[in-house]
Amino acid sequence: MSLEGKGNLRLIGVASGLAASVCMLVVMLVLRLLLGVPSLPEMLSDGLTLVLPLTVFSAILGALESNAKPLLLVALVTGHLVMGSLVGVGYARLWGNTSLRPSSGPGSRNPWAGGLAVAGLLWVVALLAAMPAAGAGLLGLDSRIGPVPLALTSLTASLAFGLSLVVFFQGILAYQVEASDDLSVADLARRRTLLKLATVPIALLAAGGAWQLFIRQSAGSSEEMGSEAKQAPKVGIPDEITPNNIFYTVSKNFQDPVVDAKDWSLDLRGPGGRRLSLKYADIKALPPVEQIATLTCISNEVGGDYIGNARWTGVKLRDLLTQLGVSGAVDVVLKAWDGYADSIPLEKAMQDGTLLAYQMNGEPLPPVHGFPLRLVVPGIYGMKNVKWITAIELVDYDFKGYWQNRGWSDSAVINTMSRLDEPSKGSTLPLAPVNLGGIAFSGDRGISRVEISPDAGKTWQEMKVKEPLSRYSWALWTGQWQPQKPGDYVIHVRATDGRGNLQEKKDAPPLPDGATGYDYLPLTLK
Repeated sequence: MSLEGKGNLRLIGVASGLAASVCMLVVMLVLRLLLGVPSLPEMLSDGLTLVLPLTVFSAILGALESNAKPLLLVALVTGHLVMGSLVGVGYARLWGNTSLRPSSGPGSRNPWAGGLAVAGLLWVVALLAAMPAAGAGLLGLDSRIGPVPLALTSLTASLAFGLSLVVFFQGILAYQVEASDDLSVADLARRRTLLKLATVPIALLAAGGAWQLFIRQSAGSSEEMGSEAKQAPKVGIPDEITPNNIFYTVSKNFQDPVVDAKDWSLDLRGPGGRRLSLKYADIKALPPVEQIATLTCISNEVGGDYIGNARWTGVKLRDLLTQLGVSGAVDVVLKAWDGYADSIPLEKAMQDGTLLAYQMNGEPLPPVHGFPLRLVVPGIYGMKNVKWITAIELVDYDFKGYWQNRGWSDSAVINTMSRLDEPSKGSTLPLAPVNLGGIAFSGDRGISRVEISPDAGKTWQEMKVKEPLSRYSWALWTGQWQPQKPGDYVIHVRATDGRGNLQEKKDAPPLPDGATGYDYLPLTLK
């Protein structure tokens, strides 16, 4: 029997390519945790959202909501494993028949040279194809990380794939054959041992990386950071102040950054090259301002949960901008630790309510909410309330941020919304007065009226609106409806903002300007 027929080289190539892909992913994960350099699958997921047609991206986001980005990353990782298996098959065709023969002699090919060739090919593909596709530019020149760290980490990951491919291929093949003139019993044992020795550290690195990922996601690395443990949200009308541990979070990241205050500084750049750099202690030494403000996500559906109200403590953004001078500026650009960037108009930045916040509900910002510093700007959706801010720059043009380049609104003005929280949807109740309640919000425009309709908008009944905690806060509303007969009902709710503008009735999806339409509550009365 020929060597090619022993152990089915193609299947061994698939198995070794799959194992080498896992090894490569483990190395990328470890480098991600140690150096903060994002892996190629992460970068590609960002790049893919940039090139997807707007209608496709909207459908994915609507179907998967906050899980869209992680699931997209899972899909890319799955593709990575499939491609690794195919590379393993190619390696088996070119070098498989020499893997059990001595690496010297006429016509022989060294399998380790094959592994290095595969690594070199992968590295070239990463630099010339994957990085441009991920939006990092050719050779990673357009990346915030810089071309050198990206090149070195991708080289390390490529070498991990190429060399582990050889180890796994030879090791697996050594289990499929018997001693022959080509390979002695001692050589077989040595290669089987090498396979075991390679598998153990990879498993340990994977376990360690997963553990570190869990630790970073569940606790901060600085004593300054607040708690972020999650609990089930309250059922019914929410509290006026949303506890930190149930305040909604939305992020573009698979793994959000955990920033240590000791390693952080804020770089401010103004017209004419004027610059200012502040450490965390410098920010906290400035006169503090406390403000209650509601944040809501532009991807929130009608009646959705991506909204919360908190007491923020920080400094007024305009106090820092005036130190730089604002002459000629159009936008204020905010850049974040994770590479995210967005902007707000200078007029909005100079308003009294726009804060750089470092506390949330009396404790330091939790990591998921932007520790050590985030923007809180009333009247516009949460995507522009940038978290983990590291730099602020005044520019003389309209800067388009991360989500604007993907089709979302640039002005991002919050649409008037109202929500029915009580009773629970689908409730069956006795024929008696029904207590209703919920929230209403219109950004910085206030709420003047909330109404409900039990008959598809034919009649409307006004509810009682509680005075909000601030002009930037949501308003809680309550009221009672008296049904006249048993049956199935659908209760709709609508709000009027402080300027007299009625909430938009037409149903529209979140993309690109935020959802519109009336929330409703089906119930049965017996």
